[in-house]
Amino acid sequence: MTQMHGKLSKLKKRVTNEIGTILIILGCALSTACILFIAWKIFYDSPKFRMLKWLHSPGEAPSLEGGFLLLLALVGLAFGALLRDMHILIIGYLISQILSLLFASFFGFYYNWFVRGACADPIWGSVPFAWEYVFFMVLTDMFRMIFPLASVYCFLSAIFGNLLINFITK
Repeated sequence: MTQMHGKLSKLKKRVTNEIGTILIILGCALSTACILFIAWKIFYDSPKFRMLKWLHSPGEAPSLEGGFLLLLALVGLAFGALLRDMHILIIGYLISQILSLLFASFFGFYYNWFVRGACADPIWGSVPFAWEYVFFMVLTDMFRMIFPLASVYCFLSAIFGNLLINFITK
C-alpha cells in the first residue's frame, strides 16, 4: 500500500511540475483544431453544400490555403518558443497534432450532427449508428486537411521558434 502511495505522490509531483507544459500542448492543440474547423466550416458553408445539405463531399475536399497556413505557422512558432527543451517539443508536438485532429473532428461532428441537423434528417436520423459514419466523414476531411502539408509547416515553424528563442536567450 505504501509503495502505491509513493508512486502516486511521485506522479502527482511530476504532473504539478509539468502543468505549464501540459497547458501549452493543450493550447496548441485547441488553437490548431479551431483553425482546422473554421477552414472546414467555410468550405461546407458554401452555397453549393448548404443548398443540397451535403454533409460530406468525397470528390471535393476542404484544404488549408494562404491565411490558414500562416495561422498554423504562427501557432507552431509560438509553441516552439514556449517549449525550450527539444525532446519535449517533439513529443508535445506529436501529442498536440493527434489531439487537434480529434478536437477538430469532434467540432465538425457536432456541427454536422446538431447545427446542420443530421440527427433530424430522415436518412441520417433513421439509421441506428449513423453518427459513427458522420464522425468518420469529418475525421477523414480533417485528416486530409492537416496531413502532411500543414503538419510539416507547423512542425518546421515550431522548430524554428525553438531555435530562435534559444538563440536569443543565450
